[in-house]
Amino acid sequence: MSIKLTFHQITDAFDAGSLTRGKALFREGKANRYQASQSTPEAGYRQLQLKAEVIGSRGQIYQTDISIIEDEETAHIRSECTCPVHINCKHAVAVIFQYIQDQSQTKTHNQFDSWWQSLNAVSTLPDQREEWFSFHLFNGEEGFYSPTHLRGNQIEILRHHYTPKGKLAKPKPYRSETFINRIDRGVMPMEYRAIAELMRLCAEHFWNPSHIRLQGSAGFLLAKMMIEKGESYFQNQPQPLRWHPDSYPLELGYTSDKEQQAKLTVSIPDQHFLILSEPPILIDIKQHRAQAVDCPVSTQTLEQLLKMPFANTQQLGQLMERIEQEQMLLPQTSKTVSLPKIPGLETREIHTLPTPYLEMIQPLPNPVFHFVFKYGDFYLNPEPRQAIIQERHQGKKVIVHRNLTLEDAALSQLLPWLSAMAPEQVDPPSQATLFQLKAGSTDKAEGLDNYIALQQALPDLEAQGWLLSGFDDHQVDIVKIDHIQVHSKTHSDWFELSFNMTLGDQVMPMAPILQKLLTSYQSSDDMPDQLHFISNDQTVLQFEKSQLSPLFNSLIQLYQGRPVTDKLHLTPFDAHLVAGLADTSLEWIGAQDSLALAQKLNDFKGITATKPPKGLKATLRPYQQFGLDWLHFLHQHGFNGILADDMGLGKTVQTLSWCLTLKENGHLNQPILLIVPTSLIGNWKREAQQFTPDLNLLALHGSERFSQFEQIKSADIVLTSYPLVQRDEDLLSEFEFEYLILDEAQKIKNPRTKLYLGLQSLKSRHRLCLTGTPVENHLGELWSIFNFLMPGFLGNLKQFKAHYQKPIEIDRTPGIQSQLNQKVAPFLLRRTKHQVVKELPDKTEIIKTVEFEQDQANLYETIRLTMEDKVRQAVAEKGLAQSQITLLDALLKLRQVCCDPGLVKIDAAKQVKHSAKLELLMDLLTELLEGQHRVIIFSQFAEMLKRIASELNKHKIEYSLLTGQTHKREEAINRFKDGDVSIFLISLKAGGVGLNLTEADTVIHYDPWWNPAVENQATDRAYRIGQNKEVFVYKLVVANTIEQKILQMQANKQALQDQLYQQNQSDEAGQIHLQAQDLLNLLTPI
Repeated sequence: MSIKLTFHQITDAFDAGSLTRGKALFREGKANRYQASQSTPEAGYRQLQLKAEVIGSRGQIYQTDISIIEDEETAHIRSECTCPVHINCKHAVAVIFQYIQDQSQTKTHNQFDSWWQSLNAVSTLPDQREEWFSFHLFNGEEGFYSPTHLRGNQIEILRHHYTPKGKLAKPKPYRSETFINRIDRGVMPMEYRAIAELMRLCAEHFWNPSHIRLQGSAGFLLAKMMIEKGESYFQNQPQPLRWHPDSYPLELGYTSDKEQQAKLTVSIPDQHFLILSEPPILIDIKQHRAQAVDCPVSTQTLEQLLKMPFANTQQLGQLMERIEQEQMLLPQTSKTVSLPKIPGLETREIHTLPTPYLEMIQPLPNPVFHFVFKYGDFYLNPEPRQAIIQERHQGKKVIVHRNLTLEDAALSQLLPWLSAMAPEQVDPPSQATLFQLKAGSTDKAEGLDNYIALQQALPDLEAQGWLLSGFDDHQVDIVKIDHIQVHSKTHSDWFELSFNMTLGDQVMPMAPILQKLLTSYQSSDDMPDQLHFISNDQTVLQFEKSQLSPLFNSLIQLYQGRPVTDKLHLTPFDAHLVAGLADTSLEWIGAQDSLALAQKLNDFKGITATKPPKGLKATLRPYQQFGLDWLHFLHQHGFNGILADDMGLGKTVQTLSWCLTLKENGHLNQPILLIVPTSLIGNWKREAQQFTPDLNLLALHGSERFSQFEQIKSADIVLTSYPLVQRDEDLLSEFEFEYLILDEAQKIKNPRTKLYLGLQSLKSRHRLCLTGTPVENHLGELWSIFNFLMPGFLGNLKQFKAHYQKPIEIDRTPGIQSQLNQKVAPFLLRRTKHQVVKELPDKTEIIKTVEFEQDQANLYETIRLTMEDKVRQAVAEKGLAQSQITLLDALLKLRQVCCDPGLVKIDAAKQVKHSAKLELLMDLLTELLEGQHRVIIFSQFAEMLKRIASELNKHKIEYSLLTGQTHKREEAINRFKDGDVSIFLISLKAGGVGLNLTEADTVIHYDPWWNPAVENQATDRAYRIGQNKEVFVYKLVVANTIEQKILQMQANKQALQDQLYQQNQSDEAGQIHLQAQDLLNLLTPI
């Protein structure tokens, strides 16, 4: 005989959530794989064992064991499962339901129907809750309103539950204070917490908390929430109330008595009750429906109106007059109360068309205007917009029927120039609607333009029938400016400009006009076709846009950070910004040499071609020849600059050519100090020996360098590294150099480092920076390099951030990027491969994505969750700046998991024995080697390269390895260049720059790096001049990890770099400045 299970026994063993979800799994057929065995271990006991495999909601397979022991009184159910819940879970419920159904199929139809009825009882219960509540709105003493009397309300709570035998018990009243206090005791079901909190608000003002009144906004929310829950009833009706979404429009009316007296009332249908909450609620008894009431007054005002006693006609008239004069019934929502006519009160109605009336009541420069509409002998303000205005006049009621359409048409003619004043702007306070100029004052360009436009429109307005007043004494005279003059004076190391304007024979300084111009517009595109400025004698000066637009584009740069005065002092660094003045109708008076220099700097026209040095053992390409010409031009005029050519275009040979030119022309009076990364010392030595053997190059490298300092004065080039220049700063500061040249100058992007300060202190007549990436992360890096080259050229760092960096990176202010590009253009020479090397083969970038296997995915997610909590806590406690180490450690661990779990030094990582990405790499290498490709593999992690090397050894594949620990660097490079091996493993830090590896045709970036410029530099070890094969670049990325987010960051940073080099960029790039949340988002799942 099998064990019989009742519904009550099942619900005793499992919570409501498990019952509901388990029943769903059962219905989906996910628990039909089980084995059942029954035994009788002791007298009076029977035991049923169920062992099952259950398919979870996400497709996982869970092992579920169920033990059911039946004694004389009941059955006890215990279960264990491999799911996270472990004990008495939804999977056990699904198995039990499946077992009962299978047993039922062997019984009679009636038995099956009986059990099926029990099973369906699970569905009919309200979410299988142990208890639930219903709410009943009863009549009380105050609060409910019907057309005949006022009555109160209260809420009675009934508690519903099931008996131990599974039957529905009789509902019992439940005290509201007990209901509310369950929140504090922590035993309130979540679905009732909001209702109980609102009850507390509605009861806390009364001594008896059992009396709940639906008053105020809290009462409205409480009633609405109870009714929407579907468990609220009006009085003892059996059908619950339902909430209707539309509002009921409430109207006020009068009711009369036998003595012909009247009082205010509300018109609501029969069988309706009104709850005086805020807003009120109307209950339809017959339809069992409740809805909000659209009431024209506040509930508090409505209650007082409804308490009004009966009054005679005279009293009603006095009431109406007071209501209308004091606007007693007008709430903040500007709704109006439509009151019916009172019998016996004489009324006059006006239906005439409106006449606009505009009066100027305050003079320039801050004029104020009074604007009203005239209806007969009544003047009405535009606001409030009421179609019918009721007023008392000479003992009569006057009703003005307004034509709002004509009023709007009249008002729209003023709005291009005027705007309504806020009440707090009017002093003294006024009931009238007052207007002012847009922009407020004629001292501002926009305000003056608006006043002139209004003045010019007055004749047309008057012709339309407008009434105008106060304008005759405030007409302004407009005069046109003939010419603008630029006066120039040149001094030894600076030049001076001043600007004047001519009006007939009169010459006036333009400084006041320029001040207003620069503060009124951000771009010349914002200017109107005609611009007006008011002089001290109230004369309006008129300029054409064509006169001021070219001038503005130059002045916005020239006056940056400087006060607008009559005379502008400029350095030669600013000369190119004057070039725009030459192409205008401006009259140039005085020295012309500054203008000539400006034109050369602006477009490089007129730069003298320089012959390549005779001792150069190379043929310069055309763009390299122009680079030599550019360096000569900067030197000739005492400028410094950045040679920012794309990687692989020969910045080295251009620089060496210039150094040799200086020597052959007799301009190398002092040696050149050349500072490079340590890894590039050998490369510079090789190329100097190859291309410019006539240059005497002294390499200060290694411990033997101290004996070589006495040779500095006789050397042409002194070559040293960034680490050594810091150590030798005191010794090098004793010398003055002809040039101080920095290779990979992005190393000085932080102006606060000791390296930067030390280099800044070295003495040299000229300076030159070489870098393919003057901007890697933000524009402050560009400022740092230029501040090294030409201190003050871009202002101090605070000024640069305010004028350029924040507007470009954060505010995205239009035009600022173009201004910066224009300012630095003469001193930054940038050419890309695709611009100058047409014969360079194609480069194809391929992103290869791989997914984790389950154990590696679990490790990644465990680390991500742990580190996210840790980082967010650190940021919350210490702020982002003080949490950098924690954040970087978190990001490092996630990147390491993506590369290989073995890189992560935690115990959990030791359990993961394989790497999805490493397997992808080996599959890719097998294919590439079969195709006779030669491959460079870059990684940020030297340890990862060792793991790759170990895997190559297992497959007996030869390779060369270059990291920071490689002692025989040249030997490792030559093994690959000479063709001894086809795979070259290189760490980004050790070999990302300075190498020429055109023998390779494939580059693999094993792990993505934050900065695309670093990856591009590494790629350009192979994709550079001399490459004659198509180059394939693979980026290996793990799907749904931090690596995909790094790719997005790369795209953002690349956009910043591209903007700097584009003279005609659109300023539409997105915000790329990283905030704290951007970094934290790297830790979130995709």
